[in-house]
Amino acid sequence: MNLLKPFNLEQAIAGKPVQTRDGRDVTQITLFNISDTYQVLGVVNKLLLSFTISGEYHIHEDSYLADLDLFMKEEVVEAWINLYGGDTPHFGQRVFLTEEDAQKYENNPKYTRSIKISTTISTDEETK
Repeated sequence: MNLLKPFNLEQAIAGKPVQTRDGRDVTQITLFNISDTYQVLGVVNKLLLSFTISGEYHIHEDSYLADLDLFMKEEVVEAWINLYGGDTPHFGQRVFLTEEDAQKYENNPKYTRSIKISTTISTDEETK
């Protein structure tokens, strides 16, 4: 089960990726200094929508989950590593940003191929 990371207005304004509860991308998050419950605006599917500073699409009962509430999106980081054959197949120690870089680096005769790896990180893990 994929747990949703709570909305963080500061990170969202700084450009960290945001999504709705149902997984739609939210862009252009902006905070307006106005006397209104809905001070945050964002674009979802080319529509400009308003939210509370805590990311709620509208004030609702605790038991009701709005599909358009905001959450911080996890990011996928991808890289490439090289695989070597021989008596004991193993991976190389270097990690590359592109497959082309991984392949260019290799001159080892036991090189078999380059393999794409990926992992999902939440926005607060990036700074650790």
